[in-house]
Amino acid sequence: MTYLHLMMAVQNQNTDELLKLFHEDVELTLVDHDDTSSLGGFEEIRDRIAATFALDCTWDFDVINRVERGKDEIVFIKASREQKSTEQKYVAIWIVTCEKGKIENFIKRFHIEVISLQN
Repeated sequence: MTYLHLMMAVQNQNTDELLKLFHEDVELTLVDHDDTSSLGGFEEIRDRIAATFALDCTWDFDVINRVERGKDEIVFIKASREQKSTEQKYVAIWIVTCEKGKIENFIKRFHIEVISLQN
């Protein structure tokens, strides 16, 4: 259940702990609420984490499903956040591919589908 480390690090807005979870060759796919998409890797994840954590948000997570494929676990998470100062809300589905049995550098792929962004 390595994905729990991901949710706890985000909930606590702990950048150092969160970055330890991503493999150096991680693949990021982001599809925004306006259907624009972007690809990236570790550097883009680091930049997005810094920008997001600067907003001071309250997070909530629901694990929708988990499946195993060989040495990997694929986890589907509904992530919701609310910015404390503006009450802006964000809802997304995260699809996270984790290598089982590791405690660091286990997130290989991180796909984000932003469902809504409301002011």
